[in-house]
Amino acid sequence: MPLDALALALGAAVLHALWNLLLARERDTEAATAVALISLVAVLVLPAVLTWHVESAAVPYVLGSAALELAYVGLLAAAYRRFDLSVVYPVARGLAPVLALILLIGIYPKPLLDRIDPTSTRIVKAVDAGHPVDAGQHANLAAAAEGP
Repeated sequence: MPLDALALALGAAVLHALWNLLLARERDTEAATAVALISLVAVLVLPAVLTWHVESAAVPYVLGSAALELAYVGLLAAAYRRFDLSVVYPVARGLAPVLALILLIGIYPKPLLDRIDPTSTRIVKAVDAGHPVDAGQHANLAAAAEGP
């Protein structure tokens, strides 16, 4: 793994844990969450507007993602008001990815990898069987999947 990717992953993990620790210590977790979210939006909205180009087809996904994130953060704040950090943090960390996967499978009932890239299933099976697949083989599989 490249060192910059490792540094980003570790930095994100530390920030996530720090956020949860700080939120759990607040007396009014919902108010603290609201202030944090409003501050984050205020800081990021100008650079986002000036530099990002979002295709119109992506807007429903952006809005859906934002709604789910808002629900997650709101539920997290409510949980910290009622329960201890040692209970909420591991449940939230473990449950969120599982719920996301269940939601995704519900939206895409066809095998997910086939939906994303028809050759992905073959590549995963080849790698799983111990046969490494390089980028050239991926391109060949993709071309074969598309047909003549």
